[in-house]
Amino acid sequence: MKIDNFNNHFRKFNLEQKKVLVAVSTGVDSMSLLKLLMDLPVKSRPKIEVAYVDHKLRKQSIVETEFIQKFCKKNNLKLHQTVWQKKFHPKLGIEEQARNFRYSFFEKVMDENNIKYLMTAHHADDQAETFLMKLVRGGQLQQLVGIESLRDFADNKYIIRPLLPFSKLEILNFAQRNQIKYFEDETNAMDDALRNRIRHQIIPLLKKENPKFLEHIQEYESQIKIALSCQELEQQRIVEKLRDSDGYNLELFSQLNANQQELVMKQILKLTDIPINQHQVTEIIQFLLNLNKPQGIYQINQEKQLRKEYQTFKIECKNKKTIKKELAILLSLNQWIKYEDFKIGIFSKDKVVIEKTDKTIGLSNCPSKLVLRFRKPKDYFEINGMHKKLRRYFIDNKIPSEDRQTMPLIADGNLIYAALNPQQLYLSHFSENATIRYTIVIKKYRKR
Repeated sequence: MKIDNFNNHFRKFNLEQKKVLVAVSTGVDSMSLLKLLMDLPVKSRPKIEVAYVDHKLRKQSIVETEFIQKFCKKNNLKLHQTVWQKKFHPKLGIEEQARNFRYSFFEKVMDENNIKYLMTAHHADDQAETFLMKLVRGGQLQQLVGIESLRDFADNKYIIRPLLPFSKLEILNFAQRNQIKYFEDETNAMDDALRNRIRHQIIPLLKKENPKFLEHIQEYESQIKIALSCQELEQQRIVEKLRDSDGYNLELFSQLNANQQELVMKQILKLTDIPINQHQVTEIIQFLLNLNKPQGIYQINQEKQLRKEYQTFKIECKNKKTIKKELAILLSLNQWIKYEDFKIGIFSKDKVVIEKTDKTIGLSNCPSKLVLRFRKPKDYFEINGMHKKLRRYFIDNKIPSEDRQTMPLIADGNLIYAALNPQQLYLSHFSENATIRYTIVIKKYRKR
C-alpha cells in the first residue's frame, strides 16, 4: 500500500467530523500524520486536536516546543501540552517512565475534552522492530501480536494507528515531497538500545533479502491474531467446563492431553491476572498431576497461590488464612442446640421424634461429656470396633486440609461421634449389641 492511498485507508476508521487527539513529537512520523489528516477532504476529516509532551530529555526540546506552538496557532489547531520536569526523571527505566507519563497525560486530555480517539504515528517499521524485539526477548505467543491499528486505550477510549500499513521510507519520501518541517531525535541514531540496533543493523539486511519483509511481518501478525482468537474461544469453553463451585475440577483437567493442559492453565492464569511464565506453567501442571501429593500449595508469586485439594484446585490470595473460632458447646440430655446449618442433640429413648432426613447414632450408654468442638491431637473415629485416627480418616475421605481445622466435631473425650461437614456428614459406626437407650440426632436445616 502506498501512502498516497492514505485517504482510502483512513475511511475504514469512520472518524468523519469526530474529535481526535493526535500525539505529536515533532518527528517526521507524527508531523507527516498531522499533514495527512489536515489534507483529508473536509467531509471525511476528523476534528483534530494536538497533544505534545516536552520530556526535558534534550536541549533541543525548547526549540521543538516553540515550533509546535507556532504550527498549531498558524493552522488553527487546539494544542494540549505539558512538561515532564527533570526532578521526576528516574535513574533507571527512563524510557518506560516517559511513556507512562505521556500516555497518562493523553488520557487526562481526552477525559477533560470529551475525546474518544487517540492517534499515534506508529508505522510498519515500528511493527517489525517490535516483532523482532519480542522474538529476541522470548515470551508467550500472544505477545507477538504487537502493534494493532485499533485497540482499547482506556474506559471507552481507543488508540488508532493510521500509518501502520506504511513504511518509514514512504513516510520520509512523503515528508520530502511536501516539504514538511520536522526534528530528528539524535538519540535515535545511537545503538545503545535494542530497538535502535534492530532498526539500524538487522532490518536493513532483512529488507535487502526480501523487499516485502515488512509486508510479510504484518501478514504473520494477522494470522497469529486470528489463530489465537480461535484458540482462546476454545480454551474458554474448556475452562468453563472445568469450573465447579470452589475452583476447577482436577479430574477433568487430568483427562486433557498435554497441549490442552498447557493452554487451559495459561487461560486460567490469564483470567486471574497473573503474568504467564512458561516455566511456572510447566511446574504447576506437574504439581497438579503428582498423584503422590493429593493436596498442597504451589506459590505462584508474592500475592497468589494455587491450592490443590484432591479432585479440585483453585487460585487464591497467598495471605488467605483460615479463621478458626473457639468452639466448645456442651450437649445436655434431651435438649437441642443450634450451630450454623445444624441442629444437634442427644436424647433418651422416646424423647425425640426422628425424621427420615435426620442422621442418628444409637448408644446403649450416655456419654459422660458430649461436646461440640474443633479437632484435637489424638482424636479418632470408631469404625465397627476399630479405632481410626481422625487425621487418617480425613485423608481417606479426601477432606481438604483447610476444612479439617474448622469442621465442627461431636466428641466425648477423643472419641469422635460425628464430623459436621455441610456437604456430607461423617459418622462413627458402632457394633452395638446392647439395647439402644440414647440417640445422637443431627438435623441439617436452613437458618432464617
